[in-house]
Amino acid sequence: MKSRLQATDLGYQPLGLPSLRARIAARYTGLGLPTTADEVLVTSGAQQAISLLFTLFGRDGGVIATENPTYVGALDAAHAAGATLLALPTDSEGIKVRPLRETLARSSVSLLYVMTTCQNPTGTVMSTQRRTEIARLAEHAGVPVVDDTTLADLV
Repeated sequence: MKSRLQATDLGYQPLGLPSLRARIAARYTGLGLPTTADEVLVTSGAQQAISLLFTLFGRDGGVIATENPTYVGALDAAHAAGATLLALPTDSEGIKVRPLRETLARSSVSLLYVMTTCQNPTGTVMSTQRRTEIARLAEHAGVPVVDDTTLADLV
């Protein structure tokens, strides 16, 4: 009986090593966000992940709402993807709720990109109450949220 050679037999794991994906899923589950390994895609870094997401949600002029200021690499990724970027004001906790609510009500936002823990470049950490309010607004509007936690372990 002949066996077929699979790409995985050669070490090719396009989604990332299964054991690493399982550990990442377990970490997010432990933080209160139930996650399975099948929901994890390992990239070569945060910039690649942001670029992939912005290409998906920002293509053809898709609207990405974000904090102002925001991570400069996100600006580059939005530009490269051809996305329309909406910069929303921030305060000592991050993105302001009222302008976000108004934007979601009047614009076709494809994606909300925020950094709730150790915002880059400000270092701001958002309260649980505000996180919950933002999540509810986005859910009501049907807008996916990317919470970039790349720097979260610094705080």
